[in-house]
Amino acid sequence: VVGDPNQAIYGFRGADSKSLARLQQELQAGALGLTTTYRCGKAIVAEAQQFVPHFEAGEGNSEGEIKRVIREDMLPLVAYGDFILSRLNAPLAGYAMQLLRSQRRARIAGRDIGQGLKTLVRRFAKGAADMEAFLANVEVHAQKQRARFLALKWESKITELEDTVETLGTIAEGCETTQEMEQVIDALFTDDGLGDKGMVTLSSVHKAKGLEADRVWLLQE
Repeated sequence: VVGDPNQAIYGFRGADSKSLARLQQELQAGALGLTTTYRCGKAIVAEAQQFVPHFEAGEGNSEGEIKRVIREDMLPLVAYGDFILSRLNAPLAGYAMQLLRSQRRARIAGRDIGQGLKTLVRRFAKGAADMEAFLANVEVHAQKQRARFLALKWESKITELEDTVETLGTIAEGCETTQEMEQVIDALFTDDGLGDKGMVTLSSVHKAKGLEADRVWLLQE
C-alpha cells in the first residue's frame, strides 16, 4: 500500500482520510517512509516542516530561498518560468489579467475549469442585454445557491461558489461582451505548456501537483 496521509484531500467527497492508518492496522503492516526530497531547497523544506515535521531535504540539495513580499511588490518581480499558486482560482484570474495588461504572457492551469466557466457565461448571458445585466444574473443565481448551501451546511460548496462568482467578476471587468469573456477564458485557462519557460504559470496548488519550477510564488490570501 502506497500513499501519503498529508495529501488526503477528498474528505469532502466522503473519502476516508484515515484509510492508510486503517489499512496498516488491518494488514499488520510495517511502514517504510519516503520522507526525503531531492528536488526542494533546504530552506523550502524547513518551511514545509511547520506542517509536515518528518519531511527532510537530501544532503546534496541546494539551499533554496524563502522571501515574503506584499502584493504590490510581487508582480514586478514575477518572471517567465515562475509559478503563482493559490488555494482558490479567483485570485489567479486577477493576477493573470494584471500580467496580460502589462504585456506578459500568462496561463492558468485547468482547461476543465475554463469549460465550466464558459458554460456559466452562456447560461447567465441569456436574456442579458449588457454586461451589467449579465452580472446581475450571476448575483441572483449566487444568492439562491448560497441560501441553499447554507441550509444544507455545505461550507465547501459555499467557498466554491464564491470562488466562481469572483472569478467571473474579475474576467468581466475588462470585457464589453460575454463573447469577449469567452475569448479571454479560452486564452487564459489551458493545460498546454504548463511550466513553459516563456510564460508565467498560474495554478491552484492541486493542479500544480507533480510540476516543478525554479521559483514559486504562494499566495497567502
